[in-house]
Amino acid sequence: MQMHEVIAQLREKKGLRIIDLHNVMKKLFGEKALCYRTLLRILYGQTNARDATLHQICIALDTTPAYVRSLVNKDLGMNTIYTKRSLRKKRFIYNQKAFADILSGPERKFSIIELTLLPKGMTKVERRSQKKEVSEAWVYGVRNITHCRVSEREFRVKKGDCIAFDCNLEHAFENKTPRKSQCLIIQSNS
Repeated sequence: MQMHEVIAQLREKKGLRIIDLHNVMKKLFGEKALCYRTLLRILYGQTNARDATLHQICIALDTTPAYVRSLVNKDLGMNTIYTKRSLRKKRFIYNQKAFADILSGPERKFSIIELTLLPKGMTKVERRSQKKEVSEAWVYGVRNITHCRVSEREFRVKKGDCIAFDCNLEHAFENKTPRKSQCLIIQSNS
């Protein structure tokens, strides 16, 4: 079952029309409530709900995102999601020369990110969390060379190369070449 189908079932069990669900969300979240058109696109399966959006919908339906995800994944152990390039989830912009397209939705136990670095582009230094749990990242070079710095060590990730590391360590990405570089980053959502 897909996420929009699960949400529709939960909404119908509550006896709420779509407009009623939106009104509950407006009461709970005020100006920060999801807009009606976006809610419609999610409920008709035209787009997937992001984490914050799913959180709002679940609160309005008096349930949790984890419960909704468990119903989504119940069918075959994991549902299949196909995303066209033109319908990618979200873009995160580090600066004018570095941006990341989020390719996976909140229903997965991992995130897939396509990082693009223009010449001399660089991300900020990141650290996933201070938790003791291991949160892994796996980086795969797609185009040109991406320099990946993990703690004090630097790796040149060429097209076809890969590196895996603990996201709790400080890390950053940089393009030191005169051409655009890209890599895929897959990281666990723990």
